[in-house]
Amino acid sequence: MGRNAKVTRTLDYQRQKKALKGKPWKVSRHKEARQQLKARLKAEKVSAQDMEVEHGPDNPVAATPAPAPTPTSAAAAAAATPPEKQSKKVSSSGPHRHFFIPVTERSADSRKFDPSHPYKQCNDILAGCFTASVCLSFGVRDNADITMVFGDETEDRRPSLTLKLDNKFYSALRDRNKRATEQAVISLMREALTASESPVKGATVERLPGSASFKAVFQRFVRAIDPEGTEGKLLVVLKEGGEPMLTWLGRVQRGGMTIGSKWPHLIVLLGAQHDVPPEEMQAIREVCVSERIDVQPLSLGPMAMHAKDCITVFQNYLDVDLQT
Repeated sequence: MGRNAKVTRTLDYQRQKKALKGKPWKVSRHKEARQQLKARLKAEKVSAQDMEVEHGPDNPVAATPAPAPTPTSAAAAAAATPPEKQSKKVSSSGPHRHFFIPVTERSADSRKFDPSHPYKQCNDILAGCFTASVCLSFGVRDNADITMVFGDETEDRRPSLTLKLDNKFYSALRDRNKRATEQAVISLMREALTASESPVKGATVERLPGSASFKAVFQRFVRAIDPEGTEGKLLVVLKEGGEPMLTWLGRVQRGGMTIGSKWPHLIVLLGAQHDVPPEEMQAIREVCVSERIDVQPLSLGPMAMHAKDCITVFQNYLDVDLQT
């Protein structure tokens, strides 16, 4: 006699013995739930087979089109869709934010930036600056862009190339089935800088002549923002020793005005690794005077942070101020 038969006989014997004593055969709660589930699935399967026979290919009822989805069902389907598959939300509240980052370090111990290959050095900071300025958790900002100015290999580090990225650059990442990770952004930045025939969507590359000065580059950048020169612009210089941003926001509110109404364009200036050198700052001040741009130095806190972290904190302060 096999083991299974012996177990079966033992169970039958116990069941019969309890029946003789008038005691019911107890089934565990989990086993009872499994039995009920099997019975329900079996009933549903039989019901589905009956419906298939009733509405077969020869029955015209089977060709009846399904009813159009109601708004409630459409909303439920959208809620059930994963966030990655849903359309990205776009935020456009507040003034337009133009981030301007000169990558022209001149100190002896700083890294040299190759304008054709920015991914080799300081790549995480540059990629993080893009995601911090344009990307949201589940969306993008259509009122933000970032412009990076790279210097050449000469001693005076003259600007040789500008790279502007906006929210369409994020769409280019999605078209390639990539997320906005640092590696993906760096790879697409490299593709934008090396592409000759098919430019990358959302990336504008301008190669400057050897005689271009930093003042001319910044002036062209400002005039591209407002060609007519009729809209208010504010240059925010993020640096140590500036006025605390929360104090400045409170002062603006007490003045009875909003940032977006007075300055539709905010130009945020910060260095990639250090503060902008004095020579560049002097050229920027001259452009601000000629173009009638207000200047406001701001500090985000007592501790020094990377450029990408400064952009994140600045965006958060500004978003909170606009909501309140």
